[in-house]
Amino acid sequence: CGLAAALAVFAFEDGGRALFLQPRPVITSVDGHAYSNSVGPTLAGTFAFFAALVFAGACAPRYDVFVDKCCIDQVDAHRKSSGILAIPEVLRRSRSLLVLYESDYFERLWCVFELAIFCSDRRFDAVGAIQLLPVARAPSVFFFFVFFGLVREYLEYVAPGNAFAGVANSLVIVACLALPCHMQLRSLDQKKKILADLRAFKLADARCSDERDRAHVERLIEARWRTRGGLEGFERHVRCGDIYQTIAVALGKHDGLIRYGDAVVAAWGVLFFGLGMHAHNNHATSHAATTLFGVFAALPAAFALHAKLTAKCHHLAVPYWVRLPVSTLALMLFIVAGCVVQFQLGRAPCRAVLGYGCLKA
Repeated sequence: CGLAAALAVFAFEDGGRALFLQPRPVITSVDGHAYSNSVGPTLAGTFAFFAALVFAGACAPRYDVFVDKCCIDQVDAHRKSSGILAIPEVLRRSRSLLVLYESDYFERLWCVFELAIFCSDRRFDAVGAIQLLPVARAPSVFFFFVFFGLVREYLEYVAPGNAFAGVANSLVIVACLALPCHMQLRSLDQKKKILADLRAFKLADARCSDERDRAHVERLIEARWRTRGGLEGFERHVRCGDIYQTIAVALGKHDGLIRYGDAVVAAWGVLFFGLGMHAHNNHATSHAATTLFGVFAALPAAFALHAKLTAKCHHLAVPYWVRLPVSTLALMLFIVAGCVVQFQLGRAPCRAVLGYGCLKA
């Protein structure tokens, strides 16, 4: 919806009209054109994006979701006990398990217990049925979307040529690159800690939000693992059995915190900003096509390469204050390289189809 709205405004303004506010001159590019910036695509695209995000749920398919904290009565002791006893059956009937984790997730008795039950019922397809997502993923994508596109749009439009706006714009770009790098490094640390917690798991050390629930959970474990060693067998199952193997494989499926779809959504602000930059300029269509290629190919590729690089180098004994700036610089270089490639690849098709190149040398 956001892309459709931004492209519609771009097409409307391509003829020199302004839908919302008059464009303002911003920069003179290497191709000799004085670029003007229009906020029309950004305003329309952002509004449509958030409107769809809020209201699209009414049109989406309906799913039954079980969240233990919400679906089990936390006040009535009898109903709470009945709800706890029903958890194995609920998990058995569930098609998939979504885990939103932080570094201390597998220190919690409830979390390990539910995961163990789910894995034990699906010995051959547990990895495919479990989706592990770090909690930090959503704020990273939202921060990049808002600041890299929308805040830069404000700085470029409100104060073009202003020295303070230029400095602020540079700081925003650095912050937008540093935060995903910080979250990526933190995510790798979390994965490492999770596997260490599983290897050292002990029921006595596992935390329980309400200690009165511990007896219920241990009784369920004892009954479920009676033929496999009881409570001690459960601990072995977590430390080196199917649970550990399942989580290790699930965590290893993705190197990066930000995946392809996340990178595209995060770059939505950049896309809207880019369409606004090209709506009132020469060669608008070719530049818009190049912007689309950058958002859907070059930027996700930069994040993917950065994720593989940081994952490969994570075992190195380097202080964090060194890792973060090096990681940020690497991401910046990958993005710049992607931009260079996208403009070089865009020249020939644009010249062949439209009769001119995207940028002149």
